[in-house]
Amino acid sequence: MPEQITLYGHPYSPYVHRVAIVLEATGAKHQYYTVNLMDRSVWGSISPTGKIPFITYGGPEVPPDQPSPESEKIPESLIIAALIAEEYPSAGLIPADPIARTRMRLFINEWESSGEAAFRAALMGTGPVDAILDVYARLQARLGGSTFAVGDALTLADVAVAPFLFRNEYLMRHEIGKYPLGEGKKFIDHLEGPEFVRFREYAEAVKAHPSVKKTYDEAVYAAMMGNNPYLKRD
Repeated sequence: MPEQITLYGHPYSPYVHRVAIVLEATGAKHQYYTVNLMDRSVWGSISPTGKIPFITYGGPEVPPDQPSPESEKIPESLIIAALIAEEYPSAGLIPADPIARTRMRLFINEWESSGEAAFRAALMGTGPVDAILDVYARLQARLGGSTFAVGDALTLADVAVAPFLFRNEYLMRHEIGKYPLGEGKKFIDHLEGPEFVRFREYAEAVKAHPSVKKTYDEAVYAAMMGNNPYLKRD
């Protein structure tokens, strides 16, 4: 019988979005607790890393702000995602074929090793926006002719990048971030150019997947980012 799962997170976080996608794709029964990012008094001491997302796994079903000491507290979005995917193998988020699994892991590693850092640096104005396009080009080189990263079904490779596809496009289209004004439009122009045709096909397929689409609310995200003081230009 599947274990109790409670996800602690906030819609601001792309890492929380990863876990939400997997929970939706697997149909795993769970509770969701939206944390107050400005008040860590309830959840800060529960999280093993002091960050979100994290889950409580196992133990009795209890109110989220009163987690059972019998439950395991597990951080890190991709670790959580893999755990849930393994518990629900019929969802197909981890390929059965060993070569496909290897390709999945290489695709994830490509993003994790440089994509997230490029995304953060561009938003904070500490790195070039084009660095994200360089990562997209490397991901594109790993894509075959299938719908998703390693076949025609959603896997953890797609889950790893999906939240950033939404967020990066929105922020660049609306010139939100500390990068020089106008760089967002240039980014979109390059992304919509002929050199990224395959990547755009892939990105649109990922964003349109029911488990991905259902777990992202652009209106909610837009309201948060439009008022984010950390991304205001000087």
